[in-house]
Amino acid sequence: MWVVAAAGLVLTVCEFIATWQFFPLVFRIGLRIVNRIVPWDQSRPSHGFMLSDDSENWKFKALGPDTCLFRASLTPFAPRLHTPFPLRGTITRRGNVIELDGRLPTGPVIVFGGWLIAWAAGSFFSGSLDSSWLISGWGFALGIVVLSVFIETRRIRTLFDELRAVDWPAA
Repeated sequence: MWVVAAAGLVLTVCEFIATWQFFPLVFRIGLRIVNRIVPWDQSRPSHGFMLSDDSENWKFKALGPDTCLFRASLTPFAPRLHTPFPLRGTITRRGNVIELDGRLPTGPVIVFGGWLIAWAAGSFFSGSLDSSWLISGWGFALGIVVLSVFIETRRIRTLFDELRAVDWPAA
C-alpha cells in the first residue's frame, strides 16, 4: 500500500508542475466535478479580449481561438485557503455558449484513496476491532476531501462570473 501512496505523491508533484506550466494533457485528466455551460451574448460588441488574459483569481493559456486552459492563481503566500485539490480545466467556446470543464488532480485523489485503504488495513491488522479508530481516520480524510471540493466549487463560481462579464472576440 505504501507503494501506491508514494506513487500518488510523486504523481501529485508531477501534476502540480505540469499544471503550473500549462501542459495540456494534464488538464484533460482527473476527476471531473464541474461541467457547466455558460451562455454567451453574441450581440455585445467585442473589444478583442484574448483568452490568455489572466485575472486576479485565475490564470489562462490559449490553445486556439476558441479553447483555453485555466487554473487557479497559485500564489503561495496569498491570503486564501489552499486545498490539496486545486481545480483546473478547459474553457471551450462553441457558438453562443462557453463550456467549462473543471477537474480535480489525480495525484491527491490517489493519495487520499490510499489513506482510506491503509487506515482500514491498519485498523484491521492491529487486532483492535475498535470502530471509533477506523471512523476517526476515515472521517479526517473524508472531511478534508469534502471541505476541499466545497471550497474549490465555490471558488469556481468566480470564474463563471468572470466569463459572463467578458467581451469575447468575434468568432
